[in-house]
Amino acid sequence: MPRIIITGGPGTGKSSLLAALEQKGYPCFPEVSRIIIAEQQATGGNLFPWGNISAFSKECYVRMQAQLADSFTDISFFDRGIPDIIAYLRRYGSAIPAVYFQAKEHYSSTVLVCPPWPEIFCNDHQRPESFDETCLLNHHLCETYTAMGFSILEIPKVGIAERVDWVLKTIRNTL
Repeated sequence: MPRIIITGGPGTGKSSLLAALEQKGYPCFPEVSRIIIAEQQATGGNLFPWGNISAFSKECYVRMQAQLADSFTDISFFDRGIPDIIAYLRRYGSAIPAVYFQAKEHYSSTVLVCPPWPEIFCNDHQRPESFDETCLLNHHLCETYTAMGFSILEIPKVGIAERVDWVLKTIRNTL
């Protein structure tokens, strides 16, 4: 059962692409980090990546493991994967639990990357990063996935419908 990761820096159109894939009937799993941040903001919590990246990452890992357990169809899409946690921890110089590196066995070996794209970039309360920070994070993501042995394919900078078509065609030809 192929579990396809769609990754990229903040504000690069991942969530919009996943929503469009979901509308076509594909099982899609939302970005765990945004969910946690929104929950913490709503409840006055303090589990944020900008406050305690290690504790935040542990919670992301637990929830991403739950997503993996829930993905049992022929194909499913993930708005980020466990290797994203590794990339963020590397970016901020934090320790990385060894168990995180076992993630490769749970996902498709091909990862789709939404590149930084200034024309669609936007930030909000859950993703306050600047465009420059998005570019830097994108670099760390691609570097991490490549180092872990994943193949990286960059999603073209086209409209959502064309991106969906490209993703589906790529998956048919790659998997």
